[in-house]
Amino acid sequence: MYRVSAATREVRAVHTPRGGSVTAITTDSMKDRVYVSTSEGPALGRDDARSWEAIDPRSLRGVQGDAASPDVLYGVTPAAIVESTDAGRTWKALDTPAPGIFPVGVLPHPQRAGVVFVGPFCLGQQGCGIFRSSDGGSTWHLSISAPASLPAYGASGLMYARSTQGLYISSDDGLTSREARTPAALDSSLSADPVRAGVVYLGNYRSGDRGATWTEMPLNIRASDIAFDSRTGATWACEFDVLFRSTDGGLTWTEHAKVPRCFALGAL
Repeated sequence: MYRVSAATREVRAVHTPRGGSVTAITTDSMKDRVYVSTSEGPALGRDDARSWEAIDPRSLRGVQGDAASPDVLYGVTPAAIVESTDAGRTWKALDTPAPGIFPVGVLPHPQRAGVVFVGPFCLGQQGCGIFRSSDGGSTWHLSISAPASLPAYGASGLMYARSTQGLYISSDDGLTSREARTPAALDSSLSADPVRAGVVYLGNYRSGDRGATWTEMPLNIRASDIAFDSRTGATWACEFDVLFRSTDGGLTWTEHAKVPRCFALGAL
């Protein structure tokens, strides 16, 4: 894992207590925290990623912080959806929408405490979908009735989720949604700009108008390779071993630094 300075372009190796290969990075710039999922288990970084501590259990993945509650974290294990109220020191299992079936990921609302999404769930004849809780996981309700990805929150409260059937957009936190036009590839990664309203990325396509029209991204950049700095408005992207920066919401990109092969990216 490496840390790249936005100001000086310095590339510095970062060693987490878990080791292993990094599979996902989640950042919370408001609380100066970095959550890293690795092949050996998760870790929490503080002080601009200079100090680290391991998080148990090792099987925990997809750790996400609740933006409205400083010490509340969510994650999933092979057997449960879990919540911590003490910054990852202890965890408790939450109820699931259906017994014996567990999601691949969890996403807390970026502003509203207690609003959480999990999925995708496939419930046999009941179909697949993303479920929403407004009480921190005590009860769940179907939000999107399709085998959709975990949602991505953009600016102005817009929520996006993609499935093999299309791209879903919600302006009321998943209570209702509408389908939008998409480029050809619907099995692609999804991300949304938290600063610029209507800017969303699907695979290697970008839309600046809430999915009404799409343009192909340059440099083979894909949505899974993109991270956003909500403090400066910069957008970051990896293409193989090069880190790129955009200051206009992904319209143009400049090379920022050479890095080892990039599998996960986060901005703090």
